[in-house]
Amino acid sequence: MTTHALAGSYWKEITAPTVKVGAVDKALKSIHAYDGSAWKETYSAGPDWANMAIGTRIEGGMFAGITGNKAIIMKILPSPTSYYPVWQWAHGMTVVLGMTSNGYSDWVLPNQAELTTIVNNKTTLNALGVGGHLTTITTYFWTNEEGSNPLYALAIRFNTPYLSTRLKTSMYSVIAVRLVTI
Repeated sequence: MTTHALAGSYWKEITAPTVKVGAVDKALKSIHAYDGSAWKETYSAGPDWANMAIGTRIEGGMFAGITGNKAIIMKILPSPTSYYPVWQWAHGMTVVLGMTSNGYSDWVLPNQAELTTIVNNKTTLNALGVGGHLTTITTYFWTNEEGSNPLYALAIRFNTPYLSTRLKTSMYSVIAVRLVTI
């Protein structure tokens, strides 16, 4: 158990037994808050990822879908010259891995399954005004996966989705994601 002091009040976190949320076992986090007169207790199993609407703003980005046991939170990286900046693969990796946005620093380039999930949800994301014109983009976006030849990396053409190996020195767009285990 950890006890924290915050502006004259105290709270402590206790991990409780797991509960079933949908088909997933979740560890409940018990929050005990002391308001100066009594301890109050609440429990939370975290966000209901399985029922969350695509495009919900959460945890520093936008909920873009689920792949496997991971919720995908995306952030499109604007630049001064383009809404979808283009970079060589290594530079895109460096920018995303080194970024801090909305207090989160665990951003990565998506793998092909994660980026395909985003592509498959692009119509919903576009309707919400997320990321410009996602349904009309014809460019490739880098994944975090290298090709069998070390000079190449995998990229997905956003409008199809067509997976292709591309020279790492090619200039393509990137989407940063955070992955939350559910």
